[in-house]
Formats: sequence, C-alpha cells, structure tokens
Amino acid sequence: MKAIFKLSGKRHKHEIVPSFLWGIHERLWYHYIIIMKCERLIRSDKKTLIALNGLLGQLSSSATPMTAPALGAILKNKNLHLMVLREKQNIVGMGSLVVWQAPTGIRSRIEDVVVDEAYRGRGFGTMLTKKLIAVARTVKAKDIELSSRPCRVAANELYKKLGFEPKETNVYTHKFKR
Repeated sequence: MKAIFKLSGKRHKHEIVPSFLWGIHERLWYHYIIIMKCERLIRSDKKTLIALNGLLGQLSSSATPMTAPALGAILKNKNLHLMVLREKQNIVGMGSLVVWQAPTGIRSRIEDVVVDEAYRGRGFGTMLTKKLIAVARTVKAKDIELSSRPCRVAANELYKKLGFEPKETNVYTHKFKR
C-alpha cells in the first residue's frame, strides 16, 4: 500500500499503514503516527528469530520455537514467502505464503498469520493478508487456501471480508511420532 502523508510539513512516500493514537500532554492534543512496513524477510539475526518466536507463541501455545537453521531454510526457499510487519526495526507481525506447482496449476496457501497483541485491531492484519494475496497474484497462483480455527473470530471475519469463502471439505492431519 503506497501512501503519501505530511509530517512536520514535509511530504513522505512509503509503503505504510498509518495508525493514529491520540494522547494529551500539557493540555495540548497530539497524535502519534505508527508507520508499518510490510516486506519479505530476506535475512535474519538473533533479534529477528526472537521476535518471530514471540509471535509464534501468540499464534499457538503448542508452537515449537523456530531454530536458526529452520529460519535459514525458510529464507532460502523460493516457494515460501515469509512476510513481516515492521514498526521501525521491530517485527510486530508475520505471515507466510507457500506456493507450489500441482498438476492442476500453481497453488498457494497462507500460513501462520499473526500480529502482536499490542498492535491488533488497527488494520495491520488486513495489510499483511492483502500483501500475501498480492504475492499470490504475482506468481499467478490459481487460488489461495488458508485455515483458521473457529475461535479466531476476528481473523475469520477478516478473511471473509477479503473474499475468502469456506470450502466444503474434510481436512485431515497425519502426525509423525518424534
């Protein structure tokens, strides 16, 4: 999402979603603009890994923390697009798009979308999901699949708002013993 906004009398052009927070200081009203950048993660460090694992913990209490080698493999995989939301240098959201060639065409699936609890309800999940949809269009995927637990009411409403429809199917999982 490209936006032009004024800040301190100067024009800025960025890929952003502004979120306005109002506060009072010395009897004057002012606002803060939070600028979020949504981008594909292409390199990582220890701080990045810690931030991503913190988000995974918010997504699922049963999520296994990601290791540095696992994150490295994700970043090298050309068919897996790990998108992150950044406020300044801090990662506050993430989501991934997996793309594969099937006999029926190029397919894609959105996985592990999460925005930090402190940033929810401001449209950042929408921004992240729209970016993942745009990537799927760019690679000419014929569709995008995703799943979301029924208890995630806000997420399910978001996906419906963005054009996703429930699919009449059975989903099966075969877990391997470790």
